[in-house]
Amino acid sequence: MLNRHLLRIKAMQTIYAYRQARVANYHLALEQIAQHYANILMIIGKQSFSRLHQEEIEAKTFFEQFYKQPSYNAPLQLSMNLTPQEVGSAVVLAYHQKNQKDLQTFRTRMLKDTEMIFERYIRLLKLILMLADFVAQEHQERTERLQRDVKIPEELIRLMQNPLLETLRNLQEFEIEWSKKKFIWDINSIRTWYKILIKEEEFRKLLRDAQTPPYEIVRYIINQFIFKNEAIETYLEEQDINWSENRHILKSMLLKTFKEKVENPDREMRLYTLSKNWEDDGAFFLQLFDAVLANEEEFEKRIAEKSKKWAYERIAEIDKILMHMALSEIITFPSIPVKVTINEYIDISKEYSTPKSWQFINGILDVIVDELEKEGRIRKSGRGLIDNKS
Repeated sequence: MLNRHLLRIKAMQTIYAYRQARVANYHLALEQIAQHYANILMIIGKQSFSRLHQEEIEAKTFFEQFYKQPSYNAPLQLSMNLTPQEVGSAVVLAYHQKNQKDLQTFRTRMLKDTEMIFERYIRLLKLILMLADFVAQEHQERTERLQRDVKIPEELIRLMQNPLLETLRNLQEFEIEWSKKKFIWDINSIRTWYKILIKEEEFRKLLRDAQTPPYEIVRYIINQFIFKNEAIETYLEEQDINWSENRHILKSMLLKTFKEKVENPDREMRLYTLSKNWEDDGAFFLQLFDAVLANEEEFEKRIAEKSKKWAYERIAEIDKILMHMALSEIITFPSIPVKVTINEYIDISKEYSTPKSWQFINGILDVIVDELEKEGRIRKSGRGLIDNKS
């Protein structure tokens, strides 16, 4: 199941991407002002350079002071006869319109991209199988080329007949899911990647040792090959524009699929599904994303007040986002215990931020949560949520 932990990660990644786009829009707005006055200068001549330069400074100053407060009475287009304040106001409005458009794009893409993760997961499971199956393919090709039977090395038989991969091959659920997909792996790419894989000495060493657990062989293919080989990474990036954000989630899903089978040998291998209830989880996903942006300014101020040793600007962007997400979740979802929420974002910080970030995040959240509780902003309902911080 693509659980809420992974949904939080996807939301974090999308919020980060949106904020980066917003910073880019800010700088583009300043460039727009500069270009506006450069265009006027070309029309009326260099004799007006000093005046236009001063007006450009005034327009930029206006923008920098009021860019968070759009005026919807601002001019919709830049023209020669506008005052610096009108130019600044027009660019502020354009800046907010661009941000709003980007926000909707990122929000829609976040949901669609998350829904596509399961399909990409199935593709990668198939890739692992095809790499192992290429042992037989290569044997057949060599036999036909040499016109005599060629013995398959023992270690390659261990790859081809890996029990975990054999279980996946025979898993009807996997076959049904793969048959639904329109994507087909390029056989020439598989051949190239297979030859690179079997030449890796560390991998051959694992295969040569008959005592190597099957999971270690699969884990090497996932960790050390698929997610480290430059050619494969490039190929996957071309197929998925959000590969850099999705790769960590997909790697985790692949590893857990096989590890769960190892830990539960008597149970049938299970595929990760998108969600047990995507309608509810999808709503949680979007509501959390919206809540973070709605509460952004408030939590910026609260965090800045509490991080006495660090200026707000010096806090890592991921840490800011994780704290904003945690606080937004705490006040937005009454059925989720405070402790569960804080632990979730501490765990994510350990995966995505600096080694000591989780301690900083935990300390700041504890102080602000106490403050919000005293203000009556945190209202938890449901059994077991009365003492939810314990």
